[in-house]
Amino acid sequence: MVALLGPRQCGKTTLARQLVPVASANTFDLEDPISLAPDPAGAGRQS
Repeated sequence: MVALLGPRQCGKTTLARQLVPVASANTFDLEDPISLAPDPAGAGRQS
């Protein structure tokens, strides 16, 4: 697991998008309500 932390507007999202496609199941946004919603199947996010 990798977390990108830092001050606002320092390039965290830009870096993440260069490394992993936006639609990948291997990424989530802690500010996105959909990413934080519980998985109804209980299986978690799998790649």
